[in-house]
Amino acid sequence: MASGSIGIHSSHIMFHRAQRDYDRLQESYKQWTTKREKTKQDILKQINTINESNLDPKKSTKLLSKLNAQLSTFEAEEAEIADAELLASSPHARPCHRPAYRKLAFENALKQSEEKKNLAEDVYNAAMLAKQSASGGGEPASSEPAEPAEEAEAEEAAPLSPETTTASNTGNGSKPMSRIKKLDAFLTRLESGKGMTKTFAPDRQSPSYGRWSLRAGTFEPGRAKPAP
Repeated sequence: MASGSIGIHSSHIMFHRAQRDYDRLQESYKQWTTKREKTKQDILKQINTINESNLDPKKSTKLLSKLNAQLSTFEAEEAEIADAELLASSPHARPCHRPAYRKLAFENALKQSEEKKNLAEDVYNAAMLAKQSASGGGEPASSEPAEPAEEAEAEEAAPLSPETTTASNTGNGSKPMSRIKKLDAFLTRLESGKGMTKTFAPDRQSPSYGRWSLRAGTFEPGRAKPAP
């Protein structure tokens, strides 16, 4: 296969994955905001239900006091303005666990992911132009997602090599490629829970531990559990 074809194939994989990651991040943000709004509506619904019911005044006052406190806390969280410098310098600090900081973290991550997607598209288009120039013309470049068969093949393709990058980006690819790598590393840290509030990290399975032997105080990793 010609080097130009490898450049197009690899850059298309990179663009497809950047688009996929951006869409997933958008969906996560949408789910988070929807959950927050549902929490608020549930509190308001409970308050209205108590006000319309014929509960004992003492009991209803106690319930309303509790719900109004929850609503006040929620509204205070919504009104808070996050400190961008604090989030950047100390993402694991206690204040950064609050919803305002998580919202800002989502917004920052979306901006970074969108920039990565746009840069990946530029690299892919540059590779297409390089191929057209080498072959003396052809169909215009297209950044549409690959067909299902191409996507399946793309998942198993090797990463784009430095030589291929240079050959496929008409002299302008090194800068966007370098930027993409930095953004990719940034987003990887977000997904791993580093550089982000602890609550942002995706749910991970709890670690599996070894087993205790019958001898008290002796720990043997991986040993089968004794029969009862």
